[in-house]
Amino acid sequence: MNFTESAIFDYRPITLKSILKVFLPNIFVQVIIAVTILFTLSLKVYLQTLSTNLGYELAERRNEYLVLNRHFAQLEYQQNLLLQHDRIEKIALNQMDFREPTKGQYIRVKPE
Repeated sequence: MNFTESAIFDYRPITLKSILKVFLPNIFVQVIIAVTILFTLSLKVYLQTLSTNLGYELAERRNEYLVLNRHFAQLEYQQNLLLQHDRIEKIALNQMDFREPTKGQYIRVKPE
């Protein structure tokens, strides 16, 4: 055996074809691996698309939440304005013809 003929010094370039020739001699195995790779890549694309769509939906829900929260704060403010004691007293006296009670109309209640 010549020293240069040894497999250690074999400088042939490594290609996909040479790798497949050594490790995948059966075409059936090659097809199964190709289908598995295709399925995995398809699944990855599907999951990325699903994740992106869920991100958009989450952003929409956050915006809806902010709008509703702002609207709720405005309604609470209006409610507080409408329930102010001075406002209710003015409406009772001016629009509903209520009168201030006279001194004889007061009833004093003693706490127990």
